[in-house]
Amino acid sequence: MPRAELCHACNVRRIAMMQSTQYSMYNERYKRDLEYIYSQCGIKGPTEIPPPLETVQPVPAPYCLSNKRYTTQTGDTCDSIAKGNSVSAASLYMGNQDVIKDCAKVTAGVSVCMPLTCQTHSVQAGETCSSIERALGLESGMVQRYNSWIDAGCLNLQTSTDFYGKAICVSPQGGAFVNPTTPPVANPTPKPVDGYSKAKVAPPEGAVVAQGTTLECGKWHVVAADDSCVKICLTNGIDTMLFHEVNPSLAAGGGCDASLKETTALCTGPTYVWKEMPSTSSTSTA
Repeated sequence: MPRAELCHACNVRRIAMMQSTQYSMYNERYKRDLEYIYSQCGIKGPTEIPPPLETVQPVPAPYCLSNKRYTTQTGDTCDSIAKGNSVSAASLYMGNQDVIKDCAKVTAGVSVCMPLTCQTHSVQAGETCSSIERALGLESGMVQRYNSWIDAGCLNLQTSTDFYGKAICVSPQGGAFVNPTTPPVANPTPKPVDGYSKAKVAPPEGAVVAQGTTLECGKWHVVAADDSCVKICLTNGIDTMLFHEVNPSLAAGGGCDASLKETTALCTGPTYVWKEMPSTSSTSTA
């Protein structure tokens, strides 16, 4: 282009106007043209490319309910991750299907969102929902309640855990998982929720067992000065009727608190067979 045309006001203003607005096509090519025009025509002016109209927002990290993420390692499976973090293997898979394609072969180096923690149980061959509930002292239907993917008849328990992993929840999800200071038990057993105990234990050393209280007991409570019958039942997770049945020395109704004797041992967790083993204390608490 002849210098006269190159330096003509119309040509200079055309590109300078493009440079002055974010709505033009001004780019690296026009920037070089404008710099050349200014250098040849003895003109000065801005040549930088205007910033974009919209600021590019950073992509937010995927939402994770527990706010806890885990980076997978070589050899990981849904089951090994679940057992190591006290979560359900099925919940782990269902919440990370975009990055976990095969629970048996989890890709290493992937960040997965951990589900909420729970007490876990590793399903063994031949187990059913009912047999797990009986073994762990859970109420009927609790296994299905804690694991919504199990169908109404519990028919898919074995086939599903073969795919997801054997770790299932046997308590509500949402508790905070704290790593124990001692090596964890491979399959910790939750405490029964019905007030009973599985095994008999001896009364506390030095305590006097209340008169008539069953000795077929796996959990004891030594009465303190500020105790009440309601407080003892709530603290130890035992039904009031069962509490009075295994501790017949306690008065019914409003007289229960008055019949409590300090330092006396009361049963707050009879064994399931306590009625079949009529072993009671003959020691008087009067």
